[in-house]
Amino acid sequence: MHEIIKSVITGLIVSVKPIFNMNIFKINIIFIIILFTGINLSAQVFIDWNSEWTYFRGISEPSQPVNLWRGNEFNDSEWLKGNAPFRYGDGTGGTELSNMMNRYTTVYIRKHFTIGNTDDIDQLILNIDYDDGFVVWINGNEVAKRNVLNNYAYDSGATGSHEFGEIERFVFDKNDINLINGENIIAVQGFNVGRNSSDFYLGLKLEGKKFLPVTEGTVTCDIQSGFYKNPFTVKLTAGSPGETIKYTLDGSDPKTASNVLTGVSPVSVFIDPGSTAGGRGKTGAVVLRASTYKEGFAPGVATTRSYIFTADRKSVV
Repeated sequence: MHEIIKSVITGLIVSVKPIFNMNIFKINIIFIIILFTGINLSAQVFIDWNSEWTYFRGISEPSQPVNLWRGNEFNDSEWLKGNAPFRYGDGTGGTELSNMMNRYTTVYIRKHFTIGNTDDIDQLILNIDYDDGFVVWINGNEVAKRNVLNNYAYDSGATGSHEFGEIERFVFDKNDINLINGENIIAVQGFNVGRNSSDFYLGLKLEGKKFLPVTEGTVTCDIQSGFYKNPFTVKLTAGSPGETIKYTLDGSDPKTASNVLTGVSPVSVFIDPGSTAGGRGKTGAVVLRASTYKEGFAPGVATTRSYIFTADRKSVV
């Protein structure tokens, strides 16, 4: 991937003429680099941000032994129920812990989530918003921790401050987590930095993602990247006539773009900086990305061409 980016940038740099506005040129290069970061995954949400949980206020250990509450076998029927986020002082909605300040520093939450078939996911994605610390277990095994010592208890405090709104993301390979077909359990212990803290916050989202198989083959384009004065037509060709080609004109990845265009190989594409085809804005650069595609597969690796129109740069608005 880095070599592809390097070759595109090098090709553009050697074509630069002194009369061009280099500030605009640099912006175009940065824009092109960002475009190479897309990847296509099929996603399913197991737990959303405002989902209902069972919860226990940390005025004592929630179970004996102390780790029993983290597993599937624990009976939490006597716990309270509430929607995330669990909070006071920060945020809105969810469950307000109005009696937490000056009384307790921890909150325990649990929720079951169902996976029909673990073969349908490759990764588990955890996004968590917190103030000030947490530990997360899935099926009794610790998977993530922030601002918490190893010898924590119900009356422990977080080891540092962390503000709500600064969401952290954890990506787990399914082979590193003991997920099972059917009912799984996620358990979280949230920590405040101290009893006299003015705020607390805990909320999360959990989703599974599956890598789609990628369509084999690449698209060839008959006109290379560079600087041009007038609109022109390019021809996109797949490995065999009649194959489907998905392409975009705004630099977005055909794997993930909502404004993707579709054609049957060979496809003729008119490159015009003044056109809004494919949902692009009228800018002096047209970034074409094209991939082969088969039903049930993710589009293949995108072929990218960047066409910068110098004569019309000031007139395209």
